[in-house]
Amino acid sequence: MSRIIGALVLVSFVTQHALAGDSHSTAPTPGGMAQSAAFPSTCGCGFTPGDDISTLKYGSDGDFDQSTFVGGVSAVASSYIGTNIDLGGDCTATLGAIRGHADRTSLNSENFAGGYANGGWNDRLTVSHPSYTGQAGYLVFRVRVRASLHASGFSGSSQMLACIWKNDAAVALNAYFDPADADSVGSTAQKLTWKLATYSTAASEDRSIDSIVTFSVPITIGTQFKLGVFASAVGGQRSKSSVGGASSSSVDFSSGGVTWDGIDAIYVNSQAISGCTISAQSGVDWTLPYSNCPADFNHDGFVNGDDYDAFATLFENGELGADFNHDGFVNGDDYDLFASSFEAGC
Repeated sequence: MSRIIGALVLVSFVTQHALAGDSHSTAPTPGGMAQSAAFPSTCGCGFTPGDDISTLKYGSDGDFDQSTFVGGVSAVASSYIGTNIDLGGDCTATLGAIRGHADRTSLNSENFAGGYANGGWNDRLTVSHPSYTGQAGYLVFRVRVRASLHASGFSGSSQMLACIWKNDAAVALNAYFDPADADSVGSTAQKLTWKLATYSTAASEDRSIDSIVTFSVPITIGTQFKLGVFASAVGGQRSKSSVGGASSSSVDFSSGGVTWDGIDAIYVNSQAISGCTISAQSGVDWTLPYSNCPADFNHDGFVNGDDYDAFATLFENGELGADFNHDGFVNGDDYDLFASSFEAGC
């Protein structure tokens, strides 16, 4: 399989919004979004990563933040502190990675209080092969999920979730999907969850996650499609009750987080095929795992002259893909920051 051939240049741009609105379908492509929330009263209902979490809120209290990005990074944070209640959530999202926290400590009598993190990225991909144009197939890829869950007290409940979207629709289960050690969600879509709950005032439980899951998207060879990868964390409340005392829940996925882990294979007629070209509108090489290295400008897993040339070309043309510090401008500050990162390597 050849490496990705970029179709368009990345544009670095971040926007902030008022309450309500952002979701996987409205976030930029290529690009994405991040949301955070701290709500003392919610519906207590489930949701799918990439949905607008502001819809979970009941009442006027609470804190919510969101932003979208095109090529850059979105970082948001929310908090709510009151009598016997402390809630928080933060999320950072970029092309290939989602990280954050979600925390709750409150009385068991609260109305499903929670801290939330929610975010992800979109891109448009085309899988091409001269011998299979127009034929149906599957793009099979991996995502790594790393997080720590904690729950304590009578109504502790923490949850890590991840899912994919194709052309803004949920992707049905198929033979190539492998949820690894994720908990069963009883869904017909490729949606993952890892849960932890406690049921007594003295209970305290922890769960560590480091899973590589396999998603599989149906495609048509030679036809562009939109792919979204989104994740959420909930420091929630298992139940609303008259049981005295407080309980706590937290999810920490700020270190490893949810990251792209590369493409496994392209299947046509139940056979893996070679010789494919995979192009991405963002220019990211999705055949490779996510690289948390700013100097790896072309995302090929190495820091070398190719990265310098790619940055210099965009910089000389004044294109926003060279906005290395994501401040909305292309100037000497970007050049200096890239040069420092390039010299440091990874």
